[in-house]
Amino acid sequence: MKDKTAKPNLTMEYEIKDIYKIIDDLIDTSIYQRIFFLGEISGGITSTDFWCIEEDDKISDFVTYEEGNEGTDDKLTADILEMNQFLTQKNMKNFNQIFIEYTFQKEEIVANVALDYFDWPEEGFAMYGVPDYYLSKALGEKYVTNFGMENVEKMTKYAESHEAETAFNYQFKNERKDEYEI
Repeated sequence: MKDKTAKPNLTMEYEIKDIYKIIDDLIDTSIYQRIFFLGEISGGITSTDFWCIEEDDKISDFVTYEEGNEGTDDKLTADILEMNQFLTQKNMKNFNQIFIEYTFQKEEIVANVALDYFDWPEEGFAMYGVPDYYLSKALGEKYVTNFGMENVEKMTKYAESHEAETAFNYQFKNERKDEYEI
């Protein structure tokens, strides 16, 4: 009998699935068309955010540290730190941001993953503007809320003038609400 409490070998795929599982345990993901996750690491500080898109293209923003969600941010943070640990073990460059778009096709989940190597605050951009940058890239200007399009445009110009914005896109498929076994 397989020990379901034992964590399998550290892999990017496992952590990407685990992030989805944590979100799925927190909310009913079946009512959303897409879910976006952003994990950030800058100067020893980490943050995690996720948003869901409803059928009418309305965005729902979830705060992982609200009452009742205790420990969720810690679990999500652990996943992004473990991904960087995996990259270190493979002698690959660590990311500063990971942006995952989960989409649903019938009973399957597809995760498109982009890694970003910019330390935005170190480059002179506010960390609170980073979610707007990613949401505008994924969904368009109408979802920009924190610092406005002017900041997003500056970040976009900066990213376009420097190499290594996105390391790769990674996709996997998995049935919803399964045991998440690897």
